[in-house]
Order: sequence, then C-alpha cells, then structure tokens
Amino acid sequence: MPTLTLVTGNPNKALEVGMILEMSDLESRAIDTPEIQSFSLEEIVKAKAEYAQKVCGSPVVVEDVSLDLEVLKGFPGPFVKFWQNNVGYDLAVEIAEKLGNDRVAIRCGVGYADGSRFFYAEGKVHGRFVAGRAPSSGWGFGFDPFVLLDGQEKTYGEMSKEEKNAISHRKLGWEVMRAKLKEEGIL
Repeated sequence: MPTLTLVTGNPNKALEVGMILEMSDLESRAIDTPEIQSFSLEEIVKAKAEYAQKVCGSPVVVEDVSLDLEVLKGFPGPFVKFWQNNVGYDLAVEIAEKLGNDRVAIRCGVGYADGSRFFYAEGKVHGRFVAGRAPSSGWGFGFDPFVLLDGQEKTYGEMSKEEKNAISHRKLGWEVMRAKLKEEGIL
C-alpha cells in the first residue's frame, strides 16, 4: 500500500483525523498550498490536493472547512480562516444577534489525490453560532468555542476530543472519504 500523507500545518487537525481514521501512524506534512478564491469548497479542496500531491510525489489527503452563516447567505464559507484572522468570530456573533439569525452550517471537504485520481467527500452539520465559551476541556481551536450543534449542550470547544470527534463535520467528511478509500483498495 502506498504511503498516504495528510497535508496540514495544524497538529490539532492531524490528531483529530488520525483518531477519526483510526490511524495512529498517519503521516502528516505541512505544505503551504495555494488557496484559490472560490465559494466552491470542492474546487478549493481539489486545487489543494492536486498541488500537494505534486509536491509530495505520493498520494495525499487534504481538507478544508466552510463556516456558512445563514444570516450572511453562507458567508464567510470557505473564507473562514480569512474571517478569523482579520475580523474575528465575535463580530459574526454580533451580526447574528442584531439580525436575529444565528443558524450555521459547517462543512468539511476532504480530498484525495494520487496523480491520476481525485476523490471528494463532504461532511455537514447544523447548529447555532453563539457567543464564545471558554474551552473547558483545554481542547479545541478556530471557531470551536462558538459552535453549538443542534441537540448539543456544549460547544465544540467545551467538548473532549472524543465527544467532538463522535459528531463533528470533520468526522462525517472523513468517514465518507475512509469508505471511498477502502472501496478503492487504498486503505
């Protein structure tokens, strides 16, 4: 079986994905992939995966996340990292509160590329975008303290790794990809 490399610079993502895929030996590598500007999560993931595969020279898996605020018609969407770095999530909460709609969908797009094939999978969850709650578990990153999924009492940031990994957008997307990779004989 060829080496499968997860391309991410975020050690928390690498840990989560390894847990979800049940691969304690999942190799990860930080590569600065160009991120195309698009509202299509699949287009962004495909461009990242194909670029990373060329750099690594072996099969890769990548992911990207979209934070779709209903009140902003899906924005920031895949531009979530830009939003976080330049505006912050408190403003999103303020906008949602003022406009009376805190509904959010979170999507995790996962891509596999090996030089000749590309597979895409996506996981999606729904909930509310709430005022940030301090992580009680010492775990969580990004928008985790602001996301309260439907049917949950804790934000992602208040959950343990195991609790989050049992229900997250990331888990759903990677489970679909894991099934596809098994079906193709890659895992």
